[in-house]
Amino acid sequence: MIVVAVTFEQWGNRWLKYASASAWLAYFLRTESGQLLLPQGIKQLASKVGSLPDSDWHRHDLGALFTEVLSLCWNHRQRDVEKDASLREAFLRLLTVLCARQIPEALHLRTRVSEILGAS
Repeated sequence: MIVVAVTFEQWGNRWLKYASASAWLAYFLRTESGQLLLPQGIKQLASKVGSLPDSDWHRHDLGALFTEVLSLCWNHRQRDVEKDASLREAFLRLLTVLCARQIPEALHLRTRVSEILGAS
């Protein structure tokens, strides 16, 4: 598992500046295998989300994909989000970007998350 995590980290550092690669990672994180890398994937996506071109958001349906990944993380890894400061910060950064883009599902998730974390 550690080798896979390192490989994905290296891959992400090189390719996540492209929306298509970010979409691919989001698709992968939704799978059973991908869920093992969910915390790392959230951190990697959050570090690149601000640099993705506006035109690519719609083309690759990034809002829905990223929101689904965050929801999955919240549903299955809520304790990790609460306890791991770097994961929580990345989770909230990604959620903030999605809410700023007025993604309805992200706005709903923000309401759920804010009840626990006090996020706004």
